[in-house]
Amino acid sequence: MPALMCVFAVPGLQFGCLKSNVTLACGKHQTPVVWHFNHSSALPWHQVTSNGSLILLQTDHSAQGDYSCYDHQGLLVHSLTLRLGYPPGPLSISCRVPNHKHVRCSWADSVDTYLPAVYNASYSWRPCVVDASGKHCDIDQPGFWQTTHILRVTETNALGDQTTLLLFKLYDLLKPDPPEYVTVDALEGHPTRLQVSWSFPSSWPQGIAFPLIFHIRYRPQESSYWSEVLSEESPLVIFDALAGHVHQVEVRAQDEVNQESHWSEWSAPVFAQPWEGHQSFKITTSKASGERRNITGENRSRVCTQLCCCLGLSYYSLSIPRREVSLVTEQLEQFERAQICQ
Repeated sequence: MPALMCVFAVPGLQFGCLKSNVTLACGKHQTPVVWHFNHSSALPWHQVTSNGSLILLQTDHSAQGDYSCYDHQGLLVHSLTLRLGYPPGPLSISCRVPNHKHVRCSWADSVDTYLPAVYNASYSWRPCVVDASGKHCDIDQPGFWQTTHILRVTETNALGDQTTLLLFKLYDLLKPDPPEYVTVDALEGHPTRLQVSWSFPSSWPQGIAFPLIFHIRYRPQESSYWSEVLSEESPLVIFDALAGHVHQVEVRAQDEVNQESHWSEWSAPVFAQPWEGHQSFKITTSKASGERRNITGENRSRVCTQLCCCLGLSYYSLSIPRREVSLVTEQLEQFERAQICQ
């Protein structure tokens, strides 16, 4: 529970709660005096008691400023500055666990106190080092072997303090950073392939003790439907890219051992287009008339689809006439099938 004061004073400075009555004393003077506010006799909504105290009623921000009181001879008796705000409220705390060796916990105020505050934090059995900005703390070697951890954060300002507790499990919060240095390359001679490469997040410890699994998704740029695949290592070759189209590729990561952990955010999208060649292939087939025809790069895609289908190298259901199968097979043996049909 917070310790509420609503009035706190040090020499020359007094703090009070907004939307409450605040009493200002004229030092130790106990006789009627005249009060000024910011060097003016115009005062906020107020009362003056018989002993010279000034009571500000239902204060708002406009009541902040410099106050001074004078005796009947016009001599300055006392002066002070008034600051108004609220005591701290419960904090909203969240912790981020990017790897097994580091935890960062951040918090946000649920109450805008309008007053400067200091924060102290402790994590289970030891301090959590608070950043100079006062809005997060860091724990190194947090102890994954423990089932539950407790974070205590105390906010203190001139009008009180508030301690907030957070109980959590590190395994439940583990979430790697996205993979880095994601690249996508076309593979020469393969109009439906793309090679995707990436690196472990720099924040993730290297070594076989900390494996990651990777989730790759890709789609033609104009499509709203993703194709997805999992991989334990880089690079990965996509075999079913849409020829002639730019593809969007993204990668994310998860701790391979801890299936209860979170997937990372997706990496920034990378765009690439499969290889497009213009080489002519001298493949000939016999027509019924006996003449021969050349198949060049212009109609290569159509014919290659037929050839690959004939040889069981494609999912397409096209075919070529049965009488030409033997001739086509002989022609294909003169070329690397990977260059023609993939």
